[in-house]
Amino acid sequence: QHLRQLTGWGTASPTAPITMVSGDGQMLYSASRNDAILEFSHARQTSWWRNVSRKITAKRSHLSMFNETNCPITERFDRGVQTIELSKVVGSVNRSDDFDADFLPRVDYVQDRWVNIHLAYQNGEYLPPIDVYKFDDQYYVIDGHHRVSVMRFHGQQYIEASVIELHSPCWN
Repeated sequence: QHLRQLTGWGTASPTAPITMVSGDGQMLYSASRNDAILEFSHARQTSWWRNVSRKITAKRSHLSMFNETNCPITERFDRGVQTIELSKVVGSVNRSDDFDADFLPRVDYVQDRWVNIHLAYQNGEYLPPIDVYKFDDQYYVIDGHHRVSVMRFHGQQYIEASVIELHSPCWN
């Protein structure tokens, strides 16, 4: 079914609704940028409180960082696009300070991208697969941190990912 978007991400007014309309003119969904900004603020506040709690309980608050300096990668296998469990996405290749251990945003400068992904998700738009490295049964995000954050925020259990499986003598 053909869809068209009447008001897009680049709208001049943050309160203007994002409206999806089918080819026959039937409104399918409407969400505002302000709603998405409120959701981002809620995610940031949740991250802040969890960080306080984790400091008290001495639990890890940052994403695990991919690091191959201590152990060389000996083999790489392109496994193509797969559906993976979001709970097994545990870290990042290059953005471990931007998101907390639950992939909630930790910093304000990720807001614009997070809000845009949130609006696309809410409106049922296509979101491309994320790119990940796979070690054993865990995944580290190369590209797609905001998509993982929004999907986890909404309680999704699975996401499409382009998977590169890595092997090292240290992990065998």
